[in-house]
Amino acid sequence: IQQDIFGTASDMKEVDTSKKRLVKEAGGMKSLGSLELIGRMILFKPSSMASSPSNHSSIHALVSPFLSRLHDPEVPSSVIGKVKEAMNRVIIGITQNSSASSEEVLPFTYAT
Repeated sequence: IQQDIFGTASDMKEVDTSKKRLVKEAGGMKSLGSLELIGRMILFKPSSMASSPSNHSSIHALVSPFLSRLHDPEVPSSVIGKVKEAMNRVIIGITQNSSASSEEVLPFTYAT
């Protein structure tokens, strides 16, 4: 998923979009939809793994790679936008996740 969002495929899609299309078409990244589906289907229990720092909950495993891209002091604005869109799609999925409760989501959001 990250390769589709940040890798060479993403760069080629951006070039194709800016050069060829006058009318925006429905051709886009399926990986953002995949993030939404994963957010909807995972077991959202971040506090269950808090006692052991070597283990990560499924939400940490999903979100951490995107957040780690923001640690670079000279991160391009295009990467920030892609991370923001990816996180938005994860959030949309979590809002539809039956295992996510406000008692778990709010502390996780604040800590992240």
